[in-house]
Amino acid sequence: MKNVVLNITANISQALTSLNGLKGASSVISDGFKGVGTQISNAGDKMIGLSGKLGGLGLAFAPVIAGAGTSVKTFVDFDDAMRQVQATMGGTESDYKKLESAAREMGRTTRFTATDSAEALNYLALAGYDTDRAIATLPKVLSLASAGNMDLAKASDLVTDSMSIL
Repeated sequence: MKNVVLNITANISQALTSLNGLKGASSVISDGFKGVGTQISNAGDKMIGLSGKLGGLGLAFAPVIAGAGTSVKTFVDFDDAMRQVQATMGGTESDYKKLESAAREMGRTTRFTATDSAEALNYLALAGYDTDRAIATLPKVLSLASAGNMDLAKASDLVTDSMSIL
């Protein structure tokens, strides 16, 4: 019984030592976050100072800064969607450029974004369409999705099914 008590006491002692070590580590991490917070706060103060120096222009730059973050996300989403099309369809670099151009064009001329159009191209690729056939079919898919107020997957499925009957 004495050995059990000694083992429990030793284990508790080790646990307390470990907890003290964690406390020290958490203190270091906490201090690191405080440092980052201070740097962010200082950067914010500098922006406010710059805003004051620029007068009313400071407020005019806020949407530009916010828009830059949105633009980066939009580009990444589109790039990811196009990589998916390329992975699904395969093809050459020339095919990829034609698909990318078609998706961007549909993004400019329809209510759908270029990323939406790239996703529709991927659905067509999944249906076995090659580059030229997918590009030719893309406007039909987008028109059906818009007119029927349905998602692109459903519209692609309906268009490819109806075209396979012909």
